[in-house]
Amino acid sequence: MTGASNGHGVEDNMRSWSTAATASGSSVEYWREAICEAIFELDFRSSDPLLSARLSQHDLGVLKVSDVAIGSAHQVVRSPQAAARDKLGRFNLNFIREGRWLVTHYGREIEVGPGELVLFDNRQPYSVKAQDGAVHFSAHLPVDWLRCWLPSPEDAVATPIRAGTPWHSLLTSTLHEIMQIRPEDEAVRAICVQQMGGALALSLGPLGQGQASAGRGVHRRILATIRERFCEHELDAAAVARTIQISPRYLHKILAQHGTTFLRELFTVRLDQAMAMLTNPLFAEIAVAEIGWRCGFCDPSHFSRRFKAQFGGSPGAFRNAPHAGDPLLH
Repeated sequence: MTGASNGHGVEDNMRSWSTAATASGSSVEYWREAICEAIFELDFRSSDPLLSARLSQHDLGVLKVSDVAIGSAHQVVRSPQAAARDKLGRFNLNFIREGRWLVTHYGREIEVGPGELVLFDNRQPYSVKAQDGAVHFSAHLPVDWLRCWLPSPEDAVATPIRAGTPWHSLLTSTLHEIMQIRPEDEAVRAICVQQMGGALALSLGPLGQGQASAGRGVHRRILATIRERFCEHELDAAAVARTIQISPRYLHKILAQHGTTFLRELFTVRLDQAMAMLTNPLFAEIAVAEIGWRCGFCDPSHFSRRFKAQFGGSPGAFRNAPHAGDPLLH
């Protein structure tokens, strides 16, 4: 691309990009292309036509670490479409050195400032707003590699790592040293990768323990979304996950922690609603198959089998039995 350069050459595993050499008025477009080339697909927005920005990236083999400086107010957006197109699956650990970010990710809105870190899941959409310029380190972490160090990286996403928390200084100093030393020897780079993994395990691992209450909140949001959308015939775990801005994997993990599954919760809500309608006199003229359809079942026989397995009798039998008018579930 125009303007990109291997400022330190391939031999020392460094690449660099800068708006300094761009034509007047073209720096924002250049920078948008630069970060897509250096990192992954992102939408960069800034109203400053004379944007000043630079990026230096050190390739450690498995990992890449970038030193990024942007001199003006800006916004970076990872769209749902961009996340869906990316087949590699990566997390990004960002260490803010100067400036402040407002981050929207995983259904949360957080603010991070100088000396703080935050983990992004690039398989999911997010946005970052900076009211002024910002300087940060960004470590690009493959999913499979990160899972060798953290049992559930998703637990640490969009949770600020503040100065003073355990192992914070180890993690930040590791990032500093990698960017300053820029080891050329392959064996040394491998040791740096191991050091980075150990620092992540020590500093981010304990966050999973602190996410128990957050996990309960996510669980409530999952169930609430299922209750709101149970009548949609094509509803699946991925659709619910998108609604509350988490990954399908994390949705299944949260439900498993509560001893249940997505389909179990979905069919429970659908069948409870069907039971309420069948035993309510207001719906006496509505056919059993139509009630099943309204509750999300496309096939009447499937509805009947599920209903009988849940309640011990067919929908018709329950309709014909004497019942008090139960209110509809909401």
